[in-house]
Amino acid sequence: MKLKIDKIEINEDIYPRKQLSQKRIESYQESLRAGAKFPPILVQKIIDEDGENTIVLDGVHRITAYKNEKYKEIEVDYWKDKILDKRDPEVLEQLRIVSTQKNLGHGVPLTEGDIEFQCIKIADARSIDKLKDLEGYLAKKFVLTQPRISQMISPILNKKRATRDSLIMRLRLLGWKQEIISGLCGINQERVSQIIKNINSYKTNKKFEEGKTIDELATFYHFDQTLTWAIVLQDRSDKERFELLDFEPKVYDVWNYSECDKLMGQEYPGQIPGQIVLNALYYHTKQGDLIVDLMAGGGTTNDACLLMGRKCYSYDINPPENRKDIIQHDYLNGPPDGVKKAGLIFLDPPYYKKKEAEYGSESISALNREDYLKAMDKLAEVCEGHRVALVMGKYYDYENPRDGIFLAEYVNIFEKHDFRQIDRISINQPPPEGGQGRRAVNSAKEEHRMEILARDLIIFGGI
Repeated sequence: MKLKIDKIEINEDIYPRKQLSQKRIESYQESLRAGAKFPPILVQKIIDEDGENTIVLDGVHRITAYKNEKYKEIEVDYWKDKILDKRDPEVLEQLRIVSTQKNLGHGVPLTEGDIEFQCIKIADARSIDKLKDLEGYLAKKFVLTQPRISQMISPILNKKRATRDSLIMRLRLLGWKQEIISGLCGINQERVSQIIKNINSYKTNKKFEEGKTIDELATFYHFDQTLTWAIVLQDRSDKERFELLDFEPKVYDVWNYSECDKLMGQEYPGQIPGQIVLNALYYHTKQGDLIVDLMAGGGTTNDACLLMGRKCYSYDINPPENRKDIIQHDYLNGPPDGVKKAGLIFLDPPYYKKKEAEYGSESISALNREDYLKAMDKLAEVCEGHRVALVMGKYYDYENPRDGIFLAEYVNIFEKHDFRQIDRISINQPPPEGGQGRRAVNSAKEEHRMEILARDLIIFGGI
């Protein structure tokens, strides 16, 4: 059957050739002008993020020649009669394999570079639990030796395995049970145990003491810097950890931090400096204690616990995709299992409407004042019987002052659930500098309001 050429797409995510042969295209054009007929190109109807499309699997040289000769239509065969969903990883892999096989079978030969490019895409798209025997599978599909395929994709396989292994070690240092780690990573507990044993055998601590930098060790093992530090810091006291991290614990009850430490947490709306968490852990927990964060955001508490040798279970209603160490959970549905044995629950809830736009409709920021306070009451209920560290700042609406929420209201809510305030630290943030600071000052003056810099860390204990 014939299909309009302008309805056919060359999808570079699937088609294997990185470069076309201009000589072959010109040869085809000469043949077309002489009246030659070519076999149909191979196409497939797919659906992806952009909707429904028809893509070419084999015949790009021919379709290019037809276009150059001003043809409007071309003969096509469909690989499958039905529409395939390219968003399905297995479908995408099959499309890549078929397109490569067809282009290997005739016409301008694919280069090994083309095949390698396709193999890397296939390996990169597979989840870590589906990498077993991939080299042999691709060798059969593309008629190459297994060692050659292995040479092509070993870098991506090693990187994926390192990513999995670093997650396993991270979760282990955070105190997660091996059975949970096993389920999350898709491998058996014996393999989890072996990976942890292998990482501990790297003697990272010794290499650090011999002069290797954290940057060098992280790059060599494909670990992030926070995990590398956590491995190096194992079996060291809090004092030793602080000395190596060049961190000085605050000795007064006013903590001022201008920037978030890059070792703790990823960029996230409302992110607090991880140094606040480090101080709180230093003064109110000990190594081996279980810390729970019910609103983990970008994982600041997790990373601080790694550096401090504390166990940690973190939860969030909408955890970042790349933070597998944060469990999806909405505390409004009740306490997660991790709360039961918590030595400290760290809380950095939204300051009512302050970040409503960034947090979205699922956040308690989107609630009205009454329902927001009910949600805070539920938070206190979930934490009953445990020590709690609550970071909070006031919210003041100059247009509707009665809608403001002050620190005393949060304290009253927790006291209603038999909590007693045992410590209070001011953690004021400095005013913004440069152009941003000037704009904030000018805006505040024009609107007759004060910028809010004050925040507090309240430590609650049971009565």
